[in-house]
Amino acid sequence: MKKKLICLFLLINISTFAQSDEIDGFAGFGAGWTANSFDMSSLNTMLENYNQDYQGEFSPFNTISHGYAYKLTFGARMNHFVFQGTWNYIKTNQDNVFIRTTKYGRAFELNTQDVNLTFGLGYGTNFFRITGDFGMGYRIVDIHSAQIMPDGTRSYGSQNYMNGIFQSGQIPIYFGATVDFKLYRWFHIQLSANTNTIVFEGDGLQGLIDNNSSRGPAYDELPLSHKAMYDDVIGGNFTNTSNYVSGVFQGFQFSASLFINLSFH
Repeated sequence: MKKKLICLFLLINISTFAQSDEIDGFAGFGAGWTANSFDMSSLNTMLENYNQDYQGEFSPFNTISHGYAYKLTFGARMNHFVFQGTWNYIKTNQDNVFIRTTKYGRAFELNTQDVNLTFGLGYGTNFFRITGDFGMGYRIVDIHSAQIMPDGTRSYGSQNYMNGIFQSGQIPIYFGATVDFKLYRWFHIQLSANTNTIVFEGDGLQGLIDNNSSRGPAYDELPLSHKAMYDDVIGGNFTNTSNYVSGVFQGFQFSASLFINLSFH
């Protein structure tokens, strides 16, 4: 009888251990709102110079840009240990416009796009997950500089040397955290935040470049002072790269997304 009790006790413990080590997988798709907080000092210096040189009235770019995010999440939980991977597409936009009394004007539009993959480790239950995240991705930053016509259309034509689409490609690394809450059945809310640092910049090593073939190499980058660029290009000696807007945009990101999350054993 004693041996039977011992065997029964061992079987119960083995069963409990096996159940506690059961792995639960999950995957989901989400979309939501996002915000970037980047250093805009170089870009705003360009606006200050424009206002001074051309009697403009541009307001500074906001430090925070808003947009949207799409996310794919996958992972697994064993006991309370969570492994999670997330693919992110993040896009933000700011439009800065100045119209003169003649109804002509200028627009500088800032767009950022991030595609990245992050991995996280942390703690989770059936209703809640929190992870510390690390990842790497690719970021495109572009400034659309256009002349605004009296009818409201935007011209990017080469007849105006200020016009163009100036772009920089860069590789950031991300450190952050993600919190996921179950709302009802398959529906989750996910909050994520990260700080990101550029580790490599592509074509725009000196700034943001317009690759339009109609531009000469002397003025294919977005300048801190359009007037200085024009004067120097006419003089044929515009070579000081400190006169360019910085192509590095890095800082803080936050997103809040609604998820459809599926679990499986």
